[in-house]
Amino acid sequence: MVRKRPTGFEIALALLAGACLLALAARLFGGELANPVVEAQARCSAAVLAGALLLLARRLDARRLGRRSLPAYVAAAGLGLAAFYNFGLFRHYNDFHFINTWEQFHYQLGSKYFPELGYDGIYLASLAAQRQSRPDRPLPEAIRDLHANRLVSVRSQLPELEVVKSRFSAERWDQFVADHDHYLQVIEPGVLDGMRRDHGYNPPPSWTFVARLFSSRLPANPLSLAFLASLDVALLLLAFAMLFRTFGARAGCLALAVFGLGHGGITCSWAPSCASTGWRP
Repeated sequence: MVRKRPTGFEIALALLAGACLLALAARLFGGELANPVVEAQARCSAAVLAGALLLLARRLDARRLGRRSLPAYVAAAGLGLAAFYNFGLFRHYNDFHFINTWEQFHYQLGSKYFPELGYDGIYLASLAAQRQSRPDRPLPEAIRDLHANRLVSVRSQLPELEVVKSRFSAERWDQFVADHDHYLQVIEPGVLDGMRRDHGYNPPPSWTFVARLFSSRLPANPLSLAFLASLDVALLLLAFAMLFRTFGARAGCLALAVFGLGHGGITCSWAPSCASTGWRP
């Protein structure tokens, strides 16, 4: 059997992959990934490296050297998985934790108390609960008016707080205040102020129906919120297990590389929240 030698293009791809690997290593070990510029450089280096590996793998497949191409596919998938988790530094905006408390604030509270909050009440109820449980903590200057989808002053919304509170029974309001107080304890005031300027609770009714099967019976505490966040991980594992089983290792690795390197843009790594991966694009 005649041994096939690598072509010049394949050698060039291998050299490009090596250069990108060196650049990625320099970014990972010589820079602070909490810096968005360093994070963007690391992600770009990983993306170019993965692209070179995938091109090299396709060239090897075309030359009927499939056994040699599989490690390149696996390496590209590994880069995608590493980038998906920001190379070990879990970050979502200003929240450096594995669990994405920004989204859990919206989707755990929003689904559990959907009968009272609907799609328009989460920020007003949050202000009312804070005034009751932490009266010494100042309210933010502005929140998003979810009726008009614009930022408004909190002072203009104070009369609406009692209106939203009246949607609750006394027992349910006490539960909401207790659950909300957990977020007041674990989220920095400035970050919480930013959350209230987001776009509220916005999943489809079908997701709300399924989420309430889990969230409606669980209080907001570290253990229960970790369980809800694990649903995101389980959904992703199930999806990729089915993909690998159906289409094979090469297609699965390609999908994992593209998904991991493309998710969330350049400076927003993924962190689990409350099974929101199941519906969010």
